[in-house]
Amino acid sequence: MQQRYQAVITGNTIRWIVPPPVELEEGKEISVEITLKSEEKTSAERGTAMYDALSKLSKIKGVLSSIENPSEWQREIRKDKELVR
Repeated sequence: MQQRYQAVITGNTIRWIVPPPVELEEGKEISVEITLKSEEKTSAERGTAMYDALSKLSKIKGVLSSIENPSEWQREIRKDKELVR
């Protein structure tokens, strides 16, 4: 089972934000995978990335062609759904 721990790495030093795994306290060697968090993007950067992704998607033949009437489809999707009790 994977467990997640938050830490900050500077060079070869790890500073734990939460308590480290118990195995480390016991001196055991454990295998880890490290994923670097990306910096927060500005609203403009997110908008540009979204535009780029949608542009690429629009160029793929047949992706959106199954929707015959986009306006009608959008209205249907946005309708409130009846709650099941």
